[in-house]
Amino acid sequence: MSQEPPQWAAPWGEPGGAPAGEPGRPEAPPPGAATAGAPSGAPVDPPPGPESGFLPRPVNGLAAALLAVSGLYGLTVWAAAIVAFAAQAEFEDGALGAATVAIGAVTLVQTLAQLVAYGFASMWLMRVYQTASAVAPRLMRRSIAWTWLAWWVPFVSLWFPKQIVDDVWRVAASQPGRSPVRATGGWWFWWIAASVTSSLTSFASRSSSGTTSEVSGFAPGWRVFAALFLTGAFVMWVRVVRGVSAAHDAGPWTPYFRALPAPVSRADGVSGSQGR
Repeated sequence: MSQEPPQWAAPWGEPGGAPAGEPGRPEAPPPGAATAGAPSGAPVDPPPGPESGFLPRPVNGLAAALLAVSGLYGLTVWAAAIVAFAAQAEFEDGALGAATVAIGAVTLVQTLAQLVAYGFASMWLMRVYQTASAVAPRLMRRSIAWTWLAWWVPFVSLWFPKQIVDDVWRVAASQPGRSPVRATGGWWFWWIAASVTSSLTSFASRSSSGTTSEVSGFAPGWRVFAALFLTGAFVMWVRVVRGVSAAHDAGPWTPYFRALPAPVSRADGVSGSQGR
Protein backbone atom coordinates (compact mmCIF):
# COMPACT_ATOMS: atom_id res chain seq x y z
CA MET A 1 0.00 0.00 0.00
CA SER A 2 1.57 3.28 -1.17
CA GLN A 3 1.64 6.23 1.11
CA GLU A 4 1.12 9.83 -0.05
CA PRO A 5 3.97 12.19 0.78
CA PRO A 6 3.23 14.65 3.54
CA GLN A 7 2.00 18.11 2.59
CA TRP A 8 5.12 19.76 3.91
CA ALA A 9 7.40 17.82 1.55
CA ALA A 10 9.79 19.98 -0.45
CA PRO A 11 8.81 20.84 -4.02
CA TRP A 12 10.25 19.06 -6.97
CA GLY A 13 13.86 19.88 -7.74
CA GLU A 14 14.68 21.28 -4.27
CA PRO A 15 16.67 19.52 -1.58
CA GLY A 16 14.47 16.95 0.13
CA GLY A 17 12.15 16.56 -2.82
CA ALA A 18 12.05 14.23 -5.76
CA PRO A 19 15.21 13.78 -7.78
CA ALA A 20 15.87 16.56 -10.25
CA GLY A 21 15.75 15.77 -13.91
CA GLU A 22 12.88 13.32 -13.68
CA PRO A 23 10.85 13.26 -16.89
CA GLY A 24 8.06 15.77 -16.74
CA ARG A 25 9.55 17.67 -13.85
CA PRO A 26 11.47 20.99 -14.12
CA GLU A 27 15.10 20.92 -13.16
CA ALA A 28 16.03 23.55 -10.58
CA PRO A 29 19.08 25.66 -11.40
CA PRO A 30 22.06 25.18 -9.10
CA PRO A 31 22.46 27.72 -6.33
CA GLY A 32 24.20 30.89 -7.46
CA ALA A 33 23.69 30.28 -11.14
CA ALA A 34 23.09 33.32 -13.27
CA THR A 35 19.76 33.69 -14.90
CA ALA A 36 19.24 34.32 -18.56
CA GLY A 37 20.54 37.66 -19.75
CA ALA A 38 23.77 39.53 -19.06
CA PRO A 39 26.54 37.67 -17.18
CA SER A 40 26.54 38.21 -13.47
CA GLY A 41 29.96 39.87 -13.50
CA ALA A 42 29.25 42.22 -16.42
CA PRO A 43 28.65 45.89 -15.65
CA VAL A 44 25.07 46.98 -16.02
CA ASP A 45 24.23 50.55 -17.02
CA PRO A 46 21.74 52.20 -14.67
CA PRO A 47 18.34 52.85 -16.18
CA PRO A 48 17.79 56.42 -17.29
CA GLY A 49 15.93 58.50 -14.77
CA PRO A 50 15.82 61.90 -13.08
CA GLU A 51 18.84 61.01 -10.94
CA SER A 52 21.16 60.09 -13.80
CA GLY A 53 23.66 62.70 -14.92
CA PHE A 54 23.50 64.38 -18.31
CA LEU A 55 25.93 66.29 -20.48
CA PRO A 56 24.51 69.64 -21.67
CA ARG A 57 25.35 71.37 -24.90
CA PRO A 58 28.59 73.35 -24.49
CA VAL A 59 28.40 77.14 -24.43
CA ASN A 60 32.06 78.05 -24.92
CA GLY A 61 31.52 78.97 -28.57
CA LEU A 62 28.56 81.16 -27.74
CA ALA A 63 30.53 82.75 -24.91
CA ALA A 64 33.42 83.57 -27.26
CA ALA A 65 31.05 85.25 -29.71
CA LEU A 66 29.43 87.18 -26.88
CA LEU A 67 32.77 88.51 -25.60
CA ALA A 68 33.91 89.41 -29.12
CA VAL A 69 30.78 91.47 -29.83
CA SER A 70 30.93 93.02 -26.35
CA GLY A 71 34.51 94.07 -27.03
CA LEU A 72 33.49 95.59 -30.35
CA TYR A 73 30.77 97.56 -28.60
CA GLY A 74 33.32 98.87 -26.09
CA LEU A 75 35.63 99.98 -28.92
CA THR A 76 32.82 101.92 -30.59
CA VAL A 77 32.09 103.68 -27.28
CA TRP A 78 35.73 104.76 -27.04
CA ALA A 79 35.78 105.83 -30.69
CA ALA A 80 32.70 107.98 -30.20
CA ALA A 81 34.21 109.54 -27.07
CA ILE A 82 37.42 110.48 -28.91
CA VAL A 83 35.70 111.85 -32.02
CA ALA A 84 33.24 113.79 -29.82
CA PHE A 85 35.93 116.37 -28.94
CA ALA A 86 36.40 117.37 -32.59
CA ALA A 87 32.67 117.17 -33.23
CA GLN A 88 32.04 119.47 -30.27
CA ALA A 89 34.46 122.03 -31.70
CA GLU A 90 32.68 121.91 -35.04
CA PHE A 91 29.33 122.27 -33.30
CA GLU A 92 30.47 125.37 -31.44
CA ASP A 93 31.75 126.88 -34.71
CA GLY A 94 28.44 126.13 -36.39
CA ALA A 95 30.07 123.95 -39.02
CA LEU A 96 29.19 120.46 -40.20
CA GLY A 97 32.54 118.81 -40.73
CA ALA A 98 34.10 115.38 -41.00
CA ALA A 99 34.08 114.82 -37.23
CA THR A 100 30.32 115.31 -37.03
CA VAL A 101 29.77 112.85 -39.87
CA ALA A 102 32.21 110.40 -38.28
CA ILE A 103 30.53 110.45 -34.89
CA GLY A 104 27.21 109.78 -36.59
CA ALA A 105 28.65 106.72 -38.36
CA VAL A 106 30.34 105.47 -35.19
CA THR A 107 27.10 105.88 -33.24
CA LEU A 108 25.29 103.78 -35.84
CA VAL A 109 27.86 100.99 -35.57
CA GLN A 110 27.71 101.30 -31.78
CA THR A 111 23.93 100.82 -31.77
CA LEU A 112 24.17 97.76 -34.02
CA ALA A 113 26.94 96.24 -31.87
CA GLN A 114 24.88 96.86 -28.75
CA LEU A 115 21.86 95.07 -30.23
CA VAL A 116 23.96 92.08 -31.36
CA ALA A 117 25.67 91.92 -27.95
CA TYR A 118 22.27 91.93 -26.28
CA GLY A 119 21.15 89.01 -28.45
CA PHE A 120 24.26 86.94 -27.70
CA ALA A 121 24.10 87.76 -23.97
CA SER A 122 20.46 86.69 -23.78
CA MET A 123 21.06 83.47 -25.72
CA TRP A 124 24.09 82.58 -23.59
CA LEU A 125 22.26 83.32 -20.35
CA MET A 126 19.20 81.34 -21.49
CA ARG A 127 21.34 78.29 -22.34
CA VAL A 128 23.12 78.17 -18.99
CA TYR A 129 19.85 78.93 -17.20
CA GLN A 130 18.16 75.94 -18.85
CA THR A 131 20.88 73.61 -17.61
CA ALA A 132 20.87 74.99 -14.07
CA SER A 133 17.08 74.93 -13.79
CA ALA A 134 17.01 71.31 -14.98
CA VAL A 135 18.91 70.16 -11.87
CA ALA A 136 17.86 72.80 -9.33
CA PRO A 137 14.66 74.56 -10.43
CA ARG A 138 13.82 75.80 -6.94
CA LEU A 139 17.09 77.70 -6.67
CA MET A 140 16.31 79.90 -9.67
CA ARG A 141 14.71 83.08 -8.40
CA ARG A 142 13.54 84.29 -11.83
CA SER A 143 11.83 82.59 -14.74
CA ILE A 144 13.57 81.88 -18.02
CA ALA A 145 11.78 84.77 -19.74
CA TRP A 146 13.86 87.20 -17.69
CA THR A 147 17.04 86.03 -19.42
CA TRP A 148 15.84 88.21 -22.31
CA LEU A 149 13.71 90.83 -20.54
CA ALA A 150 15.88 91.61 -17.51
CA TRP A 151 18.42 93.66 -19.49
CA TRP A 152 16.07 96.43 -20.58
CA VAL A 153 12.85 96.40 -18.54
CA PRO A 154 12.93 99.60 -16.45
CA PHE A 155 13.70 99.40 -12.76
CA VAL A 156 14.16 95.60 -12.56
CA SER A 157 17.12 95.87 -14.94
CA LEU A 158 19.05 97.27 -11.96
CA TRP A 159 19.35 93.84 -10.30
CA PHE A 160 17.54 91.04 -12.22
CA PRO A 161 20.45 90.19 -14.57
CA LYS A 162 22.86 89.88 -11.65
CA GLN A 163 20.44 87.61 -9.78
CA ILE A 164 20.12 85.27 -12.75
CA VAL A 165 23.90 85.08 -13.25
CA ASP A 166 24.43 84.46 -9.52
CA ASP A 167 21.84 81.68 -9.42
CA VAL A 168 23.25 79.92 -12.48
CA TRP A 169 26.84 80.18 -11.28
CA ARG A 170 25.98 78.93 -7.79
CA VAL A 171 24.25 75.83 -9.15
CA ALA A 172 27.05 75.18 -11.68
CA ALA A 173 29.77 75.50 -9.03
CA SER A 174 27.94 72.99 -6.81
CA GLN A 175 28.47 70.23 -9.36
CA PRO A 176 31.36 67.79 -8.76
CA GLY A 177 34.75 68.90 -10.05
CA ARG A 178 33.84 72.58 -10.50
CA SER A 179 35.70 75.64 -9.30
CA PRO A 180 34.02 77.71 -6.58
CA VAL A 181 31.76 80.57 -7.56
CA ARG A 182 33.20 84.09 -7.68
CA ALA A 183 31.55 87.30 -6.59
CA THR A 184 29.85 89.32 -9.32
CA GLY A 185 29.45 92.57 -7.37
CA GLY A 186 32.41 94.25 -9.10
CA TRP A 187 31.11 93.52 -12.56
CA TRP A 188 27.65 94.78 -11.69
CA PHE A 189 28.95 97.96 -10.06
CA TRP A 190 30.90 98.94 -13.18
CA TRP A 191 27.96 98.04 -15.43
CA ILE A 192 25.48 100.17 -13.48
CA ALA A 193 27.97 103.05 -13.39
CA ALA A 194 28.43 102.81 -17.17
CA SER A 195 24.67 102.68 -17.78
CA VAL A 196 23.96 105.69 -15.57
CA THR A 197 26.79 107.71 -17.12
CA SER A 198 25.58 106.83 -20.61
CA SER A 199 22.12 108.14 -19.71
CA LEU A 200 23.63 111.34 -18.34
CA THR A 201 25.54 111.73 -21.60
CA SER A 202 22.28 111.70 -23.53
CA PHE A 203 20.79 114.35 -21.23
CA ALA A 204 23.92 116.50 -21.43
CA SER A 205 23.85 116.38 -25.23
CA ARG A 206 20.40 117.92 -25.47
CA SER A 207 18.77 121.08 -24.17
CA SER A 208 15.08 121.63 -23.63
CA SER A 209 13.36 124.75 -24.85
CA GLY A 210 9.69 124.75 -23.95
CA THR A 211 8.21 121.60 -25.43
CA THR A 212 11.08 120.94 -27.85
CA SER A 213 14.46 119.31 -27.33
CA GLU A 214 17.50 120.36 -29.34
CA VAL A 215 21.04 119.10 -29.60
CA SER A 216 23.31 121.18 -27.40
CA GLY A 217 26.58 119.38 -28.07
CA PHE A 218 28.23 115.99 -27.93
CA ALA A 219 29.26 115.91 -24.25
CA PRO A 220 32.76 114.52 -24.83
CA GLY A 221 33.62 114.57 -21.12
CA TRP A 222 30.62 112.46 -20.19
CA ARG A 223 31.42 110.08 -23.02
CA VAL A 224 34.92 109.51 -21.65
CA PHE A 225 33.55 108.71 -18.20
CA ALA A 226 31.03 106.28 -19.73
CA ALA A 227 33.83 104.60 -21.72
CA LEU A 228 35.98 104.22 -18.60
CA PHE A 229 33.17 102.64 -16.60
CA LEU A 230 32.26 100.37 -19.52
CA THR A 231 35.87 99.21 -19.78
CA GLY A 232 35.85 98.21 -16.12
CA ALA A 233 32.56 96.39 -16.64
CA PHE A 234 33.91 94.57 -19.70
CA VAL A 235 37.02 93.34 -17.86
CA MET A 236 34.83 91.91 -15.09
CA TRP A 237 32.30 90.61 -17.63
CA VAL A 238 35.01 88.52 -19.28
CA ARG A 239 35.72 86.82 -15.94
CA VAL A 240 32.02 86.19 -15.32
CA VAL A 241 31.28 84.74 -18.76
CA ARG A 242 34.38 82.54 -18.78
CA GLY A 243 33.79 81.37 -15.22
CA VAL A 244 30.16 80.42 -15.77
CA SER A 245 30.91 78.80 -19.13
CA ALA A 246 33.80 76.77 -17.72
CA ALA A 247 31.64 75.51 -14.85
CA HIS A 248 28.84 74.72 -17.29
CA ASP A 249 31.02 72.74 -19.71
CA ALA A 250 33.28 71.04 -17.12
CA GLY A 251 31.44 67.71 -17.22
CA PRO A 252 28.17 65.89 -16.63
CA TRP A 253 25.50 67.51 -14.49
CA THR A 254 23.69 65.63 -11.76
CA PRO A 255 20.61 66.56 -9.73
CA TYR A 256 21.44 69.17 -7.17
CA PHE A 257 20.87 66.97 -4.12
CA ARG A 258 23.44 64.48 -5.41
CA ALA A 259 26.10 67.17 -5.63
CA LEU A 260 25.80 68.01 -1.93
CA PRO A 261 27.36 66.02 0.94
CA ALA A 262 25.08 63.28 2.24
CA PRO A 263 23.34 64.29 5.47
CA VAL A 264 24.24 62.33 8.61
CA SER A 265 21.28 61.29 10.74
CA ARG A 266 21.33 61.19 14.51
CA ALA A 267 21.07 57.40 14.48
CA ASP A 268 24.18 57.16 12.27
CA GLY A 269 26.08 59.37 14.63
CA VAL A 270 25.12 57.32 17.65
CA SER A 271 26.01 54.03 16.02
CA GLY A 272 29.30 55.45 14.82
CA SER A 273 30.23 56.64 18.29
CA GLN A 274 29.32 53.25 19.79
CA GLY A 275 31.46 51.51 17.21
CA ARG A 276 34.45 53.55 18.33
